[in-house]
Amino acid sequence: MRTLYLHIGHSKTGSSFLQASFANSLAAMAEHGIEYPGAPSEAATGWKISSGNGQPLLNTPPEDFEITGDKVFFSAERLFRAFAVEEGWPARLAAFCKVHEIGAVEVLMFLRDPIPHAESSYQQMVKRGGSVDTVETTFTNYTQPEMVRDALTRDYGPVKVNWHLFSYDRNKTGLLPITEAFLGLPEGTLVRGGDKAVNRSMTAGELTILRGLNAHDPAAASLLADALCNEVPEIASETVYPSTEAQQAMIDRLSGAIAEVDAMLAPSERYSVDLRPPADEAEAFTFSLRQVEVMTATLGARVQDVTIQMQIERARRQINMAQVLFDKGRLDEADTLLARSGAGLKGLDGYGDVDGLKRIVDKLVKASATRAAAAAKAAEAAKAEAAQAEAASAAEASGDAAAGPATAEGQAQK
Repeated sequence: MRTLYLHIGHSKTGSSFLQASFANSLAAMAEHGIEYPGAPSEAATGWKISSGNGQPLLNTPPEDFEITGDKVFFSAERLFRAFAVEEGWPARLAAFCKVHEIGAVEVLMFLRDPIPHAESSYQQMVKRGGSVDTVETTFTNYTQPEMVRDALTRDYGPVKVNWHLFSYDRNKTGLLPITEAFLGLPEGTLVRGGDKAVNRSMTAGELTILRGLNAHDPAAASLLADALCNEVPEIASETVYPSTEAQQAMIDRLSGAIAEVDAMLAPSERYSVDLRPPADEAEAFTFSLRQVEVMTATLGARVQDVTIQMQIERARRQINMAQVLFDKGRLDEADTLLARSGAGLKGLDGYGDVDGLKRIVDKLVKASATRAAAAAKAAEAAKAEAAQAEAASAAEASGDAAAGPATAEGQAQK
């Protein structure tokens, strides 16, 4: 029987760092019989933001996985939500275990203290969730300890889930040794990233810019957040805690769930509910030259990309209208629009469906030319026919004129 190892986060507990190590440790894990399915992403091997290899467990039929070893390992923060709230997860997990003859399911989860986790979650929602909410709103809506409790107390049917629970806050510098012990690997097996920061939190100034962007272009904010994390990881992040009153209100609201989770943890891994100093309201922010370079390059590229998308959309509308005019036989107007759309798409080869639009333009231009040529030919034939008819009519009229006087003269002779 095989053993299934799952690392499920949860969120904001160093998962991107761990997944980068896993992606760079495939051979080392394989030497010790640990199979880590899936090709690692370039982001993961480059010690940048990634999401691990566990997502397919949520949406891929169990039969589609090729598992060959006795120990298989998946990592994805997304799995935490499956364990906590997704109705179909126990059945899906059971099916996977049955198909692949898995006799034990070992789950590693790092927990984070509620107050710093709520603050970090706020940052994450601003960075990639398009949020314009305040940190106070995030603390009001925060429910993570309740989700942890639900995951730990849920009925997984025939599957026996063995939990391995550790405090992220108490083990920040020991995440890899803990994971190695979880997997039964000798310490030092997993590749260390040195001082590489992966998916760092933001500074207060960066968060202010991202929130402002989220109000107008959330996609741009997400792009900028990733660029800042990946290109200037050395920048020290800053915390933005709300008032102590807001912190205490959150702890009071979640006290029951916190106590239930603590009862399932070793004393050294239990939650801390210590309040944190609120952030000062700043009227000015300082950015390094490199931060400014990354911001201007990212936003400039975004503006260019949006401009190109607008050009493509304008050309698409012109092509559609040209097709309507072509069908109505208004070829000159159709040709004008096709010329404009072709000019708008010039130099955009490779963007979106530009190549397909250009083929449509070429097809319509040729069809219009063919129809115009046919119309011109028909017009020329009609003109020639009219000329012939006119000439025949003129000849007939001329003949009648010549015959008229002779007839009169003959009548006079009689």
